Amino acid sequence: MIRNLKESLKYLEEINKNNPNRYVNGIDMVEYNSTEGWLSKEWYEKILKEVKKYNPKRVIDIGSNINLFGFLFENEGIEYIGIDKYKDAEPIQTEKIKYIHSDYYDVKDKFENDICISCLCVGYLIPRKDVKCKKLITNEDV
Repeated sequence: MIRNLKESLKYLEEINKNNPNRYVNGIDMVEYNSTEGWLSKEWYEKILKEVKKYNPKRVIDIGSNINLFGFLFENEGIEYIGIDKYKDAEPIQTEKIKYIHSDYYDVKDKFENDICISCLCVGYLIPRKDVKCKKLITNEDV
């Protein structure tokens, strides 16, 4: 059982250590994404800061992968619900970190009154205009 962000990052490294697609142009994408890239802790901390301005009870992460950064929100008392079709690894779940294995379009009407975040999925796989929520925060917004 994964209990914190440090263990989350270690889990990501572990499940990808033998992945032949891990390296792009000689760059270890697991290491890059957990330190500098779009999947970085710093990026999610910026998102968390923006989310907290709205005092939400929960946040919906569209394209959450395995809920890697759910602990950042849980530690602030914010329920975190990740939505993703990804199923190659076990998603992180706790009392306040939930996971919905689904295409966003199949569940989007359930989250019209929530704050939604997306680090890459919205704007790449899902057009911004298709997201139904109270407030959408993406990498374009921080």
